[in-house]
Amino acid sequence: MNMPIQGTDAWLRARQGKLTASVIGKVITGKGKDEVLRDMVREAMGYPRAFTGNVATDYGHAHEDEARTEYALETGNAVVETGFHLHPEHDWLGASPDGLIRDNGLLELKCPYKLRDADSVPDDLIELGREHVYWHQMQAQMAVMGRAWCDFAVWCPGGISVRRYPRDDGWLGWALDTCLPFMAYLRDVLADPEEAERIADMQRDMSDDEDWLKVALQYAALDEEIKRRKAEQDELRKALVEMAGERKAIGGGVQVIPVKRTGGIDTKRLGESVNLDDYRKPDTLSWQVRVS
Repeated sequence: MNMPIQGTDAWLRARQGKLTASVIGKVITGKGKDEVLRDMVREAMGYPRAFTGNVATDYGHAHEDEARTEYALETGNAVVETGFHLHPEHDWLGASPDGLIRDNGLLELKCPYKLRDADSVPDDLIELGREHVYWHQMQAQMAVMGRAWCDFAVWCPGGISVRRYPRDDGWLGWALDTCLPFMAYLRDVLADPEEAERIADMQRDMSDDEDWLKVALQYAALDEEIKRRKAEQDELRKALVEMAGERKAIGGGVQVIPVKRTGGIDTKRLGESVNLDDYRKPDTLSWQVRVS
């Protein structure tokens, strides 16, 4: 089924509630699955997504047409732009290829911001393993469109590199095994308003809560006073250390003593063979109040 062209309001509406090719790799590999769940819950609840773009995505969008033209010139392949498509059997899965190539191919373009001054594309950016989100993105596109291959093209100002990836017919089964439970969990979350709010993790607006405002104003005033007194304390500490001649001293209920802190570990010198996560203490959760 052919849907609206990329970037339009209709295209954004068509994608709502669908697991798209651009993020499905995060769900399948588990690397970013929680982020995808949060965004889909936020979208369903009418909240903004956590990520709406940055200088890198703006750069990619700005050069996409140029990259598409250069691909056509480099390969001799005519590129037909297309929109958002749904899988014919699994309507929760959608894809927006960057182009249709002949009868059986697709095009996926990347214009990395980090190559904005590059003369060529490094090989490691064009050679993708089965764990890479771009590999999963192309497999999802081919599954949705019923196409046999996808040209992965990486563009930089110095040129374009193209690598053709064939469809992996075992991929869809792999995707179903991981994504169907994910989509079922999403439905369960959305059916529970309290759990949906927790997953969405939105910042609550307390501007109309009088009790909150009263305490917040008291906190902000105290915070300002503490900062002022802390600055005074720092000046007095400096004066005491100078008067002690950088030696231990005592008097008037205060002491001047040296404090030695162990230096931090230079993790870069440990080498890649050491996994710091093996030595990491369990995560802890605390709540911090900041004055904005």
